[in-house]
Amino acid sequence: MSVVVAICQDGVVYMGADTATTKDAGRRSYALGPLAKIMRMEDNVLVGSTGSAVVKQLLMGHPELLRWGDEGLDRRWFSTEFIPHFREVCQEMGWATDGVLDNDLFVAQGGKLLTFISDTIARVSDCVAMGSGACYALSALKDESLSIEDRILEALRAAAEFDEAVDKPFVLINTQDMTYKEVAE
Repeated sequence: MSVVVAICQDGVVYMGADTATTKDAGRRSYALGPLAKIMRMEDNVLVGSTGSAVVKQLLMGHPELLRWGDEGLDRRWFSTEFIPHFREVCQEMGWATDGVLDNDLFVAQGGKLLTFISDTIARVSDCVAMGSGACYALSALKDESLSIEDRILEALRAAAEFDEAVDKPFVLINTQDMTYKEVAE
């Protein structure tokens, strides 16, 4: 379980995530940097994901899935190109149960943020959260009296406080500088 949050503002997408993962009968480990829930991809693309780590493996092994045309990252491309091809590759590899994927994704480039939630919804967003801690994170993301980084950190803290599967350290990154920042607190 996990939480990934994102805010789109002034032509930049800012993301944050916890680093707790589970494996082998619930043992906890921590994923940082390129193994984190937010991946840096080619062409300054960020992908946030919750659910199975298989999605990260799939996208890292098939970066062509994230190549869009001259129109750039938009809802039409996401809905008509990315989602069907993504499903197809997952099914070919046996990673989709009954043709349904159990993952949520955020895809960001520049100031564009698209979400793919529960295998059905593709939408343009400016403030979103996903994962088991999402409901706790959303209200903090909406507090515009705080800086963007503080909004993201407050959202991650709220999720960690109320969802035992969410834990520190947190990872922050944005589409402007594409550099991971670890916040241990």
